[in-house]
Amino acid sequence: GGEWWSVAMSANGQKMVATQNASIGSNAIVVSTDGGANWAAVTAPQGLHNVALSRDGTTRVGITFAGTDNSVYVSKDLGATWVFRLGVLPGNGSHLKAAVSDDGRTIAVSALNGSVNVSVDGGIEWSARGVSSVWQGLAAAGNGSKIFTGDTSNGVVSVGSTFLPSASVPGETGYISGAQGTGVTLQYVGNNQWSIVNSAGTLYMPGI
Repeated sequence: GGEWWSVAMSANGQKMVATQNASIGSNAIVVSTDGGANWAAVTAPQGLHNVALSRDGTTRVGITFAGTDNSVYVSKDLGATWVFRLGVLPGNGSHLKAAVSDDGRTIAVSALNGSVNVSVDGGIEWSARGVSSVWQGLAAAGNGSKIFTGDTSNGVVSVGSTFLPSASVPGETGYISGAQGTGVTLQYVGNNQWSIVNSAGTLYMPGI
């Protein structure tokens, strides 16, 4: 019994995840890797009630809501393990919805009576975007370049279109991201490879 809270699937419809409120204070999360033909329960953070998937279904973003715990967790292995990435920020209410880009690097989370928080490095660093409101709907462009949200007062609005998607070229081994105002100069050295000439600010270079 219980009510289903959230359902998400990969682009090809094969990988699916659904969360259920089994009873007050507990929940269940089930996954399918064959388009919904078969389902299996998996271990997840207590109170996980809203989920979003990357295009291939590997990256999963979940929001917990259990008592006073309202946090954002990220899984990079189809939900086998989860890592805490964001708690409730000062001045913000509960996290409500999550959205993720195709490659899982751009993540957006809306808040109750708060702003939309965005990460461009898979949940390591976050920045607040947009005005404070009760943001109910949330969507991210496949390449992570745009985030849209909506509420009953402001309608559907963009919270920015400057989120830099990672490059996708043959030979890619990682990506570079940074906070607003960060700068970097790259030099092409051939064979689909680049080197950093100089930079300003703090860069994040997972995989490099």
